[in-house]
Amino acid sequence: MLIASAAPNDRQTDIYLLDLTAKSRLRMTHTAESEFSPKPTPDNLFFSVVRVETDADRSQRLWQYPLDRQDVGKAAFRFLRGVGYYHWLDRYKVALFNITSDNLNYLSMADTRDAAIQNLSPSVGRCFQTSPNGRLVYVHKINDSNWVIKALDKNTLEVTEICKTISGAEDFVIMKDGSIVMGKGSRLYRFNPTKSKNWQEVAELKRIGVNNITRMAISGDGKLAIVNGG
Repeated sequence: MLIASAAPNDRQTDIYLLDLTAKSRLRMTHTAESEFSPKPTPDNLFFSVVRVETDADRSQRLWQYPLDRQDVGKAAFRFLRGVGYYHWLDRYKVALFNITSDNLNYLSMADTRDAAIQNLSPSVGRCFQTSPNGRLVYVHKINDSNWVIKALDKNTLEVTEICKTISGAEDFVIMKDGSIVMGKGSRLYRFNPTKSKNWQEVAELKRIGVNNITRMAISGDGKLAIVNGG
């Protein structure tokens, strides 16, 4: 497991590797810049981060570091400087929450082999997931009151609308059966694209101290991790 972390007196965030079984922590980066959103790359040779650099514009670039820590890493895309969030689609292609020079955010798809970048849709949410059939699932914020979950085929770029989000919510996870789980306040909701007509409430978490569900993650064995607030 990789995790971004900062000590109380640190001015920036570095990446640590946690071994929950051994209860150990290994520092993976030690830089003047802050790094966020660590993820293993699909080939499991590197881990990637959003690195907030120390230039005047506070550029946010996607970086890759070797898991064996044999070198100091490199930018995945030299000239792409507005990466907010990202999601690997395969070994070479990555979906990006890309803040462009005109201060708009786009769903972009980039290829590390030739640095080609396609801007596909404006006004997307920060959460990206992969469905069981390999499509990229994301939120399109059409306007303030109309947020829609959509799926993109990375090869054909065909987009399919799945459903509207829970009002005001943008973070979600996808279960093994393709069901989408979203949270709002202290409640979790589920939508199965092949069976559901509406979102169904599946859990109330106030009794365990959860009052403001934001980001979520799910493990391969179905364990759900929730950020409460933030």
